[in-house]
Amino acid sequence: MYGPFVSLVSGQRTSASSTLLLSLTPPSRRFRYAGKSLPSRLSSLSPASVPGVTIIRPLCGLDNNLYNTLESVMKLDYPKYEVLFALQDEKDEALPVVRMVMEKYPDVAAKVIIGQIRT
Repeated sequence: MYGPFVSLVSGQRTSASSTLLLSLTPPSRRFRYAGKSLPSRLSSLSPASVPGVTIIRPLCGLDNNLYNTLESVMKLDYPKYEVLFALQDEKDEALPVVRMVMEKYPDVAAKVIIGQIRT
């Protein structure tokens, strides 16, 4: 069964069975992300009536692209949200990066929470 498909991929002449194999692939699988996305239900609401959201970002140490990752949270296209950056202690290496991102986006409601574990 894999023979005709492999020869099709490699650019050689194909048989009718390999053409049939490709035509049996449903269009929804081939073009899954090609269509337009539907508008959000929230887009019809006024910004004052949209529910508020809290985003909690637990952090521990530095990661690759930490600054870009945190910045993406601050640039969300949503009218009412706050961001809570949670760290275990003040010595965490991620804290200066968090502070830089918060300084760049002063209009976003963001807080740093350090060491407040509740059980």
